[in-house]
Amino acid sequence: MTVEELRFKINGMSLKELPETMKVDAETYGNVCQYLFKNSQAIPMNGVLFVDLAVGKNRGVMFKGIELLLETKKE
Repeated sequence: MTVEELRFKINGMSLKELPETMKVDAETYGNVCQYLFKNSQAIPMNGVLFVDLAVGKNRGVMFKGIELLLETKKE
């Protein structure tokens, strides 16, 4: 799923429906991470760029107030 598709899905939910966490597949998680890195303001410090990102209590990346968790496949 693209970032735009995920955003549309979240925006279509009512406030009561919004979950604290959402499991997403690897492609969606990667797309969101890439979007956040690309669109965040990088702060140069000692020759390295730092980016402010929010991480949830389960160590998932935060997107639109929802903690995205990488869905793992069970074999």
